[in-house]
Amino acid sequence: MTWLDARVSRLLCIDELDAAVVLRLAGGCAVPLRTLAAEFDLSEGGARALVRALEHEALVRCEPVPARPGEIALRLSAGAAVELAAALAAHDC
Repeated sequence: MTWLDARVSRLLCIDELDAAVVLRLAGGCAVPLRTLAAEFDLSEGGARALVRALEHEALVRCEPVPARPGEIALRLSAGAAVELAAALAAHDC
C-alpha cells in the first residue's frame, strides 16, 4: 500500500485495502471485480467479502458487465467520490 492509501484510510476511517480500492476506482470507470481481485491478490471469496464491506459503507456500487453474464464491475459511488474529494482537499499539504 502507498502513503496515499494510508492517508485516505485515515481520512475516511476505512482500512488501507478499502482505501486502495477507493483510489483505484476514483477515476470514474467501472472496474471488473476479477480485475480488482487480481490487482490486490484476493481470492474470489476475499473479493466478494471486500465488495460487501465497501457496499455496506456506501463506497461503491455494483454493475453487471454486459459482455460477461454473471460478472460484476465496481464503480465508486457518487457520495464516496464527493467524500474523497472533500477529504483530500481539506487536508492538502
